[in-house]
Amino acid sequence: MLLSETSRAEIRRLVADLSSDQPVGTDRCRNWTQHHISTALSEGLGPWLYRTLQNHHEVGLDAEFWDQLNRSHARSMILSLANQACFREVVAAFATEQIPVLVLKGAYLGTFVYRNPALRPMCDLDLLVRDEHFEQARRLLDRLRFGISAETLEGEYRILQPALAHVRSGILPCAVDLHRALLSMDYYRLPSSLVWQEAVEGELHGRPVFFLSNELNFIHLGIHTLTHIDLIRDWLDLVLFLRRIGLDWDRLASLAGSLGVLRPLFWVFHNLKHDWGVEPPKTFADTLAAYVPTRMEDRVIRHKFRYIWRFVARLQILPGLSLRLRYLSQRLFPTATHGEDKLGVRGWLRHVASKITIFLTFYRRR
Repeated sequence: MLLSETSRAEIRRLVADLSSDQPVGTDRCRNWTQHHISTALSEGLGPWLYRTLQNHHEVGLDAEFWDQLNRSHARSMILSLANQACFREVVAAFATEQIPVLVLKGAYLGTFVYRNPALRPMCDLDLLVRDEHFEQARRLLDRLRFGISAETLEGEYRILQPALAHVRSGILPCAVDLHRALLSMDYYRLPSSLVWQEAVEGELHGRPVFFLSNELNFIHLGIHTLTHIDLIRDWLDLVLFLRRIGLDWDRLASLAGSLGVLRPLFWVFHNLKHDWGVEPPKTFADTLAAYVPTRMEDRVIRHKFRYIWRFVARLQILPGLSLRLRYLSQRLFPTATHGEDKLGVRGWLRHVASKITIFLTFYRRR
């Protein structure tokens, strides 16, 4: 096993023990190197490890490494306060225009799962609004001096962009990922009507908002974890959610079945069992094991070429062959302006080469 893989595995095992209140043992971190700490920080674990290991000085972590974790925790506290101020400003502005806001992912996790927002770093605020309010919310963010930080898809392609990233620059930049729908892996789409039926009223940082029900929240977080780069912190999110929030397993099975997301939950719990020692009740596990997935599901979830299959799934969302071919052509052969300004490459050959390089990078991560 490579050094990076070894240190990452050691960090994951330590985090698994700490998250389940298992004994960690004396001198557990005595032989940690700078590579261990750099890996932990890059995985978004610095603040949580610092706070959690304060009760486990027996692990023997070097004083210099304690200091690095401490600085990570301090930075996270500052960014957390900035995010909270941004959150209150944006949600208050939405409220004045009667736009209901549903809070997703990090902002929810920091307060209700980690019980301290500084322990769960996040790069943006994920906010969901109803589709009919989306353009109104975009204009409001523009008035609050947020700029769009991604290519905007319009017209017939709008269905491919369930969220749009906004950023406001400053000493402490504020980022808002504005969602109009929940779509993962370009395959799993959670119907907005059901999402809002599952919304429950709550309060965050002094503002009235909505959250997903516990069961739908776990489904969304689980699929999100499978979608993105395999961060230890994202798996820790799920482990702590199960320990601190809890689930109605019968309701989870029913909801997952109606949404057609039993297969991603199967792989979520497969990984949780293998790497974290976390298992669901047997009846729920049997429900997951009994489900027969479609051919596309395992391809978009865990196939070596899953990023190609996800692009295929993305094309299938578009109605009609001509629209799909036009979109494919635009992705492979972008306009000069898009290729040079957005992607930083000149000429379609270099653009195709850049796409191949990105694909090979993801492939090697398997």
